[in-house]
Amino acid sequence: MIASTQTVPEPRVVARVLARSQRLEAATARAIAASANPDALLSIDVVSILIGAGTTFIYDRMREVDADKKFPQPIRLSARCSRWRAGDVFAWLARQQRAAGGVEADAQQVSQQAHAKKASDAAKARRATAVAK
Repeated sequence: MIASTQTVPEPRVVARVLARSQRLEAATARAIAASANPDALLSIDVVSILIGAGTTFIYDRMREVDADKKFPQPIRLSARCSRWRAGDVFAWLARQQRAAGGVEADAQQVSQQAHAKKASDAAKARRATAVAK
């Protein structure tokens, strides 16, 4: 009998991966819904999904000196709660796209691209956990 070299992940690791995948899917759905309302307030998780970058990148860009690269400041709702206006985030994305390639960005197009990428990542995570079972 040939021994298998494939290891089975611990149940808590699988549970953690599934929970993250579900959080990403929920945040992606909120991000897509927010694209219809420029005054919607988005959490850092949703903003991160929309722009396809982590929170450190966002906070670094908030401190940027160049006005074209500077990320919009959040609205402080309380000492531990900040939100970004969807319109500000989409405007920043449009500026970045124009600066990168001179292309006029459409907020829905940017939103759809972010949704497609995150949905693909979530599907990959689900397949990886299904294979692990």
